[in-house]
Amino acid sequence: MFIDLNFVGTIASIVSLILAVVFWWLADKQASRADKALSEIRDKMMSWQNDLNRASINLIQARPEVIAQQVSLEEAKGHAAFQAKISEIVESLSRGVDEATAGYRIAMMKELLEHHRQSILGSEQIKANAIVGQRPSAVQSGNVQP
Repeated sequence: MFIDLNFVGTIASIVSLILAVVFWWLADKQASRADKALSEIRDKMMSWQNDLNRASINLIQARPEVIAQQVSLEEAKGHAAFQAKISEIVESLSRGVDEATAGYRIAMMKELLEHHRQSILGSEQIKANAIVGQRPSAVQSGNVQP
Protein backbone atom coordinates (compact mmCIF):
# COMPACT_ATOMS: atom_id res chain seq x y z
CA MET A 1 0.00 0.00 0.00
CA PHE A 2 1.44 3.19 -1.18
CA ILE A 3 0.23 6.51 0.30
CA ASP A 4 0.60 9.56 -1.85
CA LEU A 5 1.87 12.36 0.40
CA ASN A 6 0.66 15.05 -2.00
CA PHE A 7 -2.86 13.70 -1.76
CA VAL A 8 -2.70 13.58 2.06
CA GLY A 9 -1.30 17.12 2.14
CA THR A 10 -4.11 18.35 -0.12
CA ILE A 11 -6.77 16.70 2.09
CA ALA A 12 -5.16 18.13 5.22
CA SER A 13 -5.11 21.60 3.65
CA ILE A 14 -8.79 21.38 2.67
CA VAL A 15 -9.78 20.13 6.14
CA SER A 16 -7.70 22.89 7.71
CA LEU A 17 -9.39 25.49 5.51
CA ILE A 18 -12.86 24.13 6.36
CA LEU A 19 -12.03 24.14 10.08
CA ALA A 20 -10.72 27.71 9.84
CA VAL A 21 -13.99 28.84 8.19
CA VAL A 22 -16.06 26.99 10.82
CA PHE A 23 -14.02 28.52 13.67
CA TRP A 24 -14.32 31.99 12.10
CA TRP A 25 -18.09 31.56 11.76
CA LEU A 26 -18.45 30.37 15.40
CA ALA A 27 -16.24 33.22 16.66
CA ASP A 28 -18.33 35.74 14.71
CA LYS A 29 -21.56 34.39 16.25
CA GLN A 30 -20.03 34.49 19.73
CA ALA A 31 -18.73 38.04 19.20
CA SER A 32 -22.17 39.25 18.08
CA ARG A 33 -23.79 37.60 21.14
CA ALA A 34 -21.22 39.27 23.39
CA ASP A 35 -21.84 42.63 21.68
CA LYS A 36 -25.59 42.22 22.21
CA ALA A 37 -25.06 41.35 25.88
CA LEU A 38 -22.80 44.39 26.36
CA SER A 39 -25.39 46.63 24.69
CA GLU A 40 -28.08 45.34 27.05
CA ILE A 41 -25.82 45.91 30.06
CA ARG A 42 -25.02 49.45 28.88
CA ASP A 43 -28.73 50.19 28.35
CA LYS A 44 -29.58 48.88 31.82
CA MET A 45 -26.79 50.95 33.36
CA MET A 46 -28.02 54.09 31.60
CA SER A 47 -31.56 53.35 32.78
CA TRP A 48 -30.37 52.87 36.35
CA GLN A 49 -28.31 56.05 36.21
CA ASN A 50 -31.31 57.98 34.92
CA ASP A 51 -33.49 56.51 37.68
CA LEU A 52 -30.88 57.40 40.32
CA ASN A 53 -30.52 60.94 38.97
CA ARG A 54 -34.29 61.39 38.90
CA ALA A 55 -34.61 60.07 42.47
CA SER A 56 -31.79 62.33 43.66
CA ILE A 57 -33.40 65.37 42.08
CA ASN A 58 -36.77 64.48 43.62
CA LEU A 59 -35.14 64.07 47.05
CA ILE A 60 -33.40 67.41 46.77
CA GLN A 61 -36.57 69.14 45.60
CA ALA A 62 -38.54 67.59 48.46
CA ARG A 63 -36.32 69.16 51.10
CA PRO A 64 -38.08 71.85 53.12
CA GLU A 65 -35.39 74.41 52.33
CA VAL A 66 -35.84 73.95 48.58
CA ILE A 67 -39.62 74.02 48.86
CA ALA A 68 -39.43 77.17 50.99
CA GLN A 69 -37.14 78.76 48.43
CA GLN A 70 -39.53 77.91 45.58
CA VAL A 71 -42.50 79.22 47.55
CA SER A 72 -40.60 82.38 48.40
CA LEU A 73 -39.68 82.89 44.74
CA GLU A 74 -43.28 82.44 43.61
CA GLU A 75 -44.45 84.77 46.36
CA ALA A 76 -41.92 87.40 45.25
CA LYS A 77 -43.15 87.05 41.66
CA GLY A 78 -46.73 87.48 42.86
CA HIS A 79 -45.84 90.57 44.89
CA ALA A 80 -43.98 92.05 41.93
CA ALA A 81 -46.94 91.46 39.61
CA PHE A 82 -49.34 92.89 42.19
CA GLN A 83 -47.14 95.95 42.68
CA ALA A 84 -46.98 96.49 38.93
CA LYS A 85 -50.79 96.38 38.72
CA ILE A 86 -51.16 98.74 41.66
CA SER A 87 -48.67 101.10 40.04
CA GLU A 88 -50.74 101.08 36.86
CA ILE A 89 -53.94 101.74 38.78
CA VAL A 90 -52.41 104.55 40.87
CA GLU A 91 -50.96 106.08 37.72
CA SER A 92 -54.32 105.95 35.97
CA LEU A 93 -56.02 107.45 39.03
CA SER A 94 -53.52 110.31 39.13
CA ARG A 95 -54.14 111.29 35.51
CA GLY A 96 -56.76 113.88 34.72
CA VAL A 97 -57.42 114.85 38.33
CA ASP A 98 -59.85 117.69 38.79
CA GLU A 99 -61.17 119.24 42.01
CA ALA A 100 -64.40 117.23 41.93
CA THR A 101 -62.70 113.82 41.81
CA ALA A 102 -59.40 114.56 43.61
CA GLY A 103 -60.62 113.49 47.06
CA TYR A 104 -62.22 110.33 45.70
CA ARG A 105 -59.10 109.37 43.75
CA ILE A 106 -56.77 110.06 46.68
CA ALA A 107 -58.99 107.92 48.92
CA MET A 108 -58.87 105.10 46.34
CA MET A 109 -55.07 105.31 46.13
CA LYS A 110 -54.76 105.25 49.93
CA GLU A 111 -57.08 102.26 50.17
CA LEU A 112 -55.13 100.33 47.50
CA LEU A 113 -51.80 101.05 49.14
CA GLU A 114 -53.15 100.17 52.60
CA HIS A 115 -54.53 96.88 51.26
CA HIS A 116 -51.16 96.08 49.70
CA ARG A 117 -49.37 96.92 52.95
CA GLN A 118 -51.74 94.71 54.95
CA SER A 119 -51.30 91.77 52.56
CA ILE A 120 -47.50 92.01 52.82
CA LEU A 121 -47.63 92.33 56.62
CA GLY A 122 -49.98 89.34 56.82
CA SER A 123 -47.67 87.26 54.66
CA GLU A 124 -44.67 88.19 56.79
CA GLN A 125 -46.62 87.37 59.97
CA ILE A 126 -47.46 83.92 58.60
CA LYS A 127 -43.77 83.34 57.83
CA ALA A 128 -42.72 84.49 61.32
CA ASN A 129 -45.29 82.19 62.95
CA ALA A 130 -44.09 79.27 60.82
CA ILE A 131 -40.47 79.92 61.80
CA VAL A 132 -41.37 80.09 65.48
CA GLY A 133 -43.37 76.87 65.11
CA GLN A 134 -40.35 75.06 63.62
CA ARG A 135 -37.99 75.83 66.49
CA PRO A 136 -37.02 72.92 68.75
CA SER A 137 -38.88 72.74 72.04
CA ALA A 138 -35.71 73.59 74.03
CA VAL A 139 -35.44 76.91 72.23
CA GLN A 140 -39.14 77.64 72.69
CA SER A 141 -39.05 76.85 76.40
CA GLY A 142 -36.13 79.23 76.91
CA ASN A 143 -33.52 76.62 77.90
CA VAL A 144 -31.35 77.44 74.91
CA GLN A 145 -30.56 80.81 73.40
CA PRO A 146 -32.00 81.10 69.84
